[in-house]
This record gives sequence, C-alpha cells and structure tokens, in this order.
Amino acid sequence: MERILATSHLSKSARLTELFQYLCMKVLDEDTQEIHELELGHKVFGRPSRYDTTADNIVRVHASLLRKRLSEYFLHEGREEEFQVEIPRGNYAPVFRRREATPFDTEVLEHSRRDGTTEGIPFHDVATIPAAASDVRSEGGSRSKTWAIGLSSGLAIAFALLSAVLFFRLERTKSAASVANPMTSGALGQFWTGIFREKETADIVLDDASLSFYQEATGQSIAIGDYFDRTYLRSLNVGPDVAVHDPNWLHQLIIKRQTNYADAAMVWKLAQAAGTLRSDARLQYARDLSFRQAKSDNLILLGSPASDPWIQLFESNLTLHWKYDPVAKEFYPIDTTTPADGDRFHALENSKTREGYATISFLPNLGGTGNVLIVSGTGGSATDAVMDWLLDEQSMELLRSQLPKTQPAAFPYFEVLLKIQKGVDRPRNVTIAISRALKSSARSASSR
Repeated sequence: MERILATSHLSKSARLTELFQYLCMKVLDEDTQEIHELELGHKVFGRPSRYDTTADNIVRVHASLLRKRLSEYFLHEGREEEFQVEIPRGNYAPVFRRREATPFDTEVLEHSRRDGTTEGIPFHDVATIPAAASDVRSEGGSRSKTWAIGLSSGLAIAFALLSAVLFFRLERTKSAASVANPMTSGALGQFWTGIFREKETADIVLDDASLSFYQEATGQSIAIGDYFDRTYLRSLNVGPDVAVHDPNWLHQLIIKRQTNYADAAMVWKLAQAAGTLRSDARLQYARDLSFRQAKSDNLILLGSPASDPWIQLFESNLTLHWKYDPVAKEFYPIDTTTPADGDRFHALENSKTREGYATISFLPNLGGTGNVLIVSGTGGSATDAVMDWLLDEQSMELLRSQLPKTQPAAFPYFEVLLKIQKGVDRPRNVTIAISRALKSSARSASSR
C-alpha cells in the first residue's frame, strides 16, 4: 500500500491518495468485507453524513479513476509486485491477492472502457469506445422531453457508429501522408502544425451535450470548477424551471455521456489533418479532461462555453463570446468591444436562407507549452463549414494577411468571427466578419 501511495500514479492527487489509504486501512485493520458509498462520501470527501448519493457521484467518479490508476501501476511500474490490489466493481473494499502471471495486454484500456473514461487513451483505442445512449423515459412527461431524449439518444448512437471507424480512417490517412501534402507548407502548414505536431499527441475534446441541455432546462450556468468536481450535481432541485421538470429525469439526463453530432462529425476531418501531419489525435470527452492537460497539452475544444466549460478558462483573453437566447433557445455570438450593438450577429431567418455564424480562436494553453484551438458555431452546417474553411489554403492565407506579421514559421494567435450563408458552395459561402490578433507574452513551444 505504501509503495503505491508513493508512486506518481497516486501521489499527485490528494483525493485519490486519501481515498486509497482509507479503503486499504479499513480492510487491513478491520477486515471489512463491504464499504458503502455514503460512508466514503462522508469520511473521505467531507459530504454530510446522509447526503444524496444519487445527485452527487463524487465517490463513484474517484473510485473509477482509482481503479484505472491501480491498473496502470501494476501494468507498468508495479509489474514486479508479488501482490496486486484490486477494487472490485460493485464494492469499494480492496482485495489483496497474490499476483498471477498475465500477458502484457490492454488491461488499462479495458478498465477505462468499463469505467467510461477516456483520459490518456490513444485516439485509435478510444475510437472503439461508444458513447452511452440514453434510455431515459419520463412517465407523464411532455412531448418536448420525449423529443429531446430521443434526439440525445440518436446523437449518442450516431456518435458511436461514427467513432467506431475513426481509427481506420486515421490509419488510411497516415499511410497516404507520404504523398505531396499542401498542409505542410503555406498558411495551412503554419496553422495546423501549431496544433498537430509531428509524432506528438493533441487532445480533441468533444462537448457535453447533456450539460448544455441541463443548463437550458434549469436556467443555471455551470462554472468550470463546479463542472470539474461535479458539485453542480447537488443542485438538481433548484432553478427557475425546475418546477416543470422532474429532478430524477434531469439527473438521468445529466449523467449520460452524449455529444453534439455536428462536433462529432468534425472529428473525421481533424483525424485526417492529424494523420496527414504524422501526428496523433486523442479523443477526449469534456468530463474527462483535467486542468493538467489544459496547462500542458495541445487542445481542440469543440462547442460553446455552455457545452464545454473548459472554454471558460480562455474567455478572459477573447472579445468574441457566445450568448444564449432563451426565447429562440439558441446561442449567438456577441462582440464585447461593441456592447451597444450586441445583437447584430444574431442569426437571421427568412424564406430563402438562414445566416449562421462561427467563431475560431487560436491561443496558447494555460501553461504556455502548447496551443489551443476553439471552434464554436450556431449549428451543424455552420461548424461543418468551419472545418472546410480551416482546411482551405486560400481562406487561411486571407486570414493570415489580416493579422500582424510574426515569426515566419509561426501562425499568429487570433480570434475570428465567420459568417456562413447557406445555399452556396463551401468554403466560398464563408466570409470573415471580424478578425483580431490575440496578444501573447511569448509564443508557445510549437514555434520555438
């Protein structure tokens, strides 16, 4: 137990260290055969003695992560240990057993699949992990609830089918990378090599569609701190619209892992870009990202601040934000430099066309060791058009010409608002409404 506590797999997390030590001492000192979630929430995480475990899953989340860390330890650093410690699913009491010889296989991946987490798994492994499809039913609920749940389930299933073949698409793209590639030169090369570095890994972070719908239903805004440690799950019974929603139904919705189909579809093209540049793309779900990754990794954040709260960490450096219209039930971009004219980019509707908008932000990560790309849009067709635009040399050259001159090999940090008109060929239907350079004290490691 002491050797495991001293290893880097646990020592960097005070909560995991405390949880593991409590579980082990409970079993070793008292020969306990069963440890309950309520006990751990109170003794280890400081929750009230009779708190609602259905609304607060802090114990389950950390137990799942602890199982994964233990598997990693015994697969690598602790592979010579005579005894192995396991925490069986369905119970929190650790089991100490004499270790049997096992082949060097994908044990960590299997644990991660069962736990529903993706942090640290390479893109080609994560691609086979399906998103959970919701089977929620609300007795006596409104037709809008049924439609929303059905739509969410459909999106999750569609994402599962989509991700199942991403690995093969990525591998095929890598095999063709030896062919002359326009993404290795010009404005495209300058930009994308800042995200997909050769022989390195970038995190593609899919948004949390369930979280976005939950905030719309309750009128609450979830801060990144509450999202990361799951404290927002304790406030399911509050909010202006909670009277018309069943808290149990909301809880069932919020715990499901679902993403926006438009953002999931973007992964196809991002995988192609990564493979072409001989880089790896690691697919992540927003709930599985960590502050450590936000400080050290190259990131691609998809969605709005409501569906991907990690974007909130970078909003203070941006002038283009997103605002929610509760009447139209949609988000639209605003320019904070002209607050008096805040609604001028609200999507317009008429019989012939509907204008869409998207924002792209390119800036350093929190630690200055990598770069972050943030892509948000008013809908599926808008975000899809953004990817075509980002992969077009002429479009990126136009953007580059509107930004200050920097180091020859470095694309400057920027934020841009794009206007997308339906009904015409892309990327010609995309025009730049606003483009601004973002100030930075130093370029990231990718350009040094």
